[in-house]
Amino acid sequence: MTLKECRECGKTKPITSFYKYKGYRDGHYYICKICKNISGKEYYEKNKVKIERKRKVSYKDARNDCIKYYSNGLMECMCCGEQDMRFLALDHMNNDGAEKRRNKDHPNGGMHFYRWLIVNNFPPGFQVLCMNCNWGKHQNNGVCPHKSQAKGNK
Repeated sequence: MTLKECRECGKTKPITSFYKYKGYRDGHYYICKICKNISGKEYYEKNKVKIERKRKVSYKDARNDCIKYYSNGLMECMCCGEQDMRFLALDHMNNDGAEKRRNKDHPNGGMHFYRWLIVNNFPPGFQVLCMNCNWGKHQNNGVCPHKSQAKGNK
C-alpha cells in the first residue's frame, strides 16, 4: 500500500486518504481529505458573504442570458409583453416540460437548468412567458388565454 504524508497535519496516511489531482507528480492532492474538508469549511465560513454574493450574481447572469436569448433580446413575455424580470420564466413551447424532466432530458430548474441551456448552445423549444401566461397556458390546453381571447374564443 502506498503511503503519503499530509502537509497540513503531518500524519502519514494511505494514498486513498488523499483526493486525486492530476497536477501533482503522484496524482494526489498534498493534504489529506480530512484536512482539505476542514480548510474548505474554514474558507467558506471566512468568505461566506463573498461566496454567496458571487453565487447569486452568477445565477442572475445565467438566468438573464437565457431570458434575453429566448426573448430575442426583448426581455419580455412573448405573449403579453410583461417586462418585470421577477415574473418572467422559460416555457417549453411544445408543452412537454414534465415529460422532459421525467426522462431527465434536462435538469429540473434553477441554476442547473440555465447552465444546461447555455452549455448546450440554447437548444430550440423554449420561449419566455410571464408566470400568468405560463400558468394560463397550462390551464387552457396549451394556449395562453390572451391568445384565445384575441381569437374570440373565451
